[in-house]
Amino acid sequence: RKQGVTLKDTVSNNKPSINILFEQTKSNILKIDNLINQITQTIRDLDLKSEEIKTKIKEESEKLKKSIEKRETRLIDELKEINEEKKRELDNQLKLLKTKKISFQN
Repeated sequence: RKQGVTLKDTVSNNKPSINILFEQTKSNILKIDNLINQITQTIRDLDLKSEEIKTKIKEESEKLKKSIEKRETRLIDELKEINEEKKRELDNQLKLLKTKKISFQN
């Protein structure tokens, strides 16, 4: 009589262990699948957030640009006004000098 263990005996003896390993493997695969789905959703959420941030930056950039343009226009207008005022002052001084010159010549 042979004392050797057959493959059938090995499988029969280890069937509970094999079933437990199979169930654990199935469970692990489901966990991994779940994690992959969570990661995929997180990536989608990050993409959306990224788009929101880009849009917000673009909007804020436009606001700043308009604000700067308004300020530039206001400053240019103020400078024009100051320039006109100085020109009037100089014109008046010139007229005064001309008047004094004429009075000295006489």
